Amino acid sequence: MVKPSHAATTDLPAWEKSPLSDLLDDLGGLVPCAQDPELWYAESIDEQEEAQEQCSVCPIIKQCREAGRQGREYGIWGGETEVDRARAGCAPPGWRARRRVRGRYGPPPSPCGTDAAWRRHIRSGEPPCPVCEKAHAEFLIAERARYRARRGKRTSAA
Repeated sequence: MVKPSHAATTDLPAWEKSPLSDLLDDLGGLVPCAQDPELWYAESIDEQEEAQEQCSVCPIIKQCREAGRQGREYGIWGGETEVDRARAGCAPPGWRARRRVRGRYGPPPSPCGTDAAWRRHIRSGEPPCPVCEKAHAEFLIAERARYRARRGKRTSAA
């Protein structure tokens, strides 16, 4: 699948043109995405940040952002990533937010010594560290105590 370019291209059929094609035709090479369109679809965070930086000086940043939201586009549009547009309620179709959010904007992983870190060790297929093993054992003991306390309340109320 070929990703649409932000830059205007006059040789493409109308259905393949960018939502901003007419505006970009008028501006010519004054917009940053006209020089290196691939940068706006980069996977690396450094390249995405560079594209966002270049967007900040673009004369049509607001129109581009709106076109990205309305078209539910992939890539950087108007200085926004897919994550930014998803938070605004305009994620691309079929986009999986959790995968993207964890890597860049999500909360940091739980530190070792917690039950959540023990589960992270297990999910990643690595043996849990001793600190996480201890935290998980304490968690299980507390869970059993809570279960017994709830069960005890049920039998005494009956």
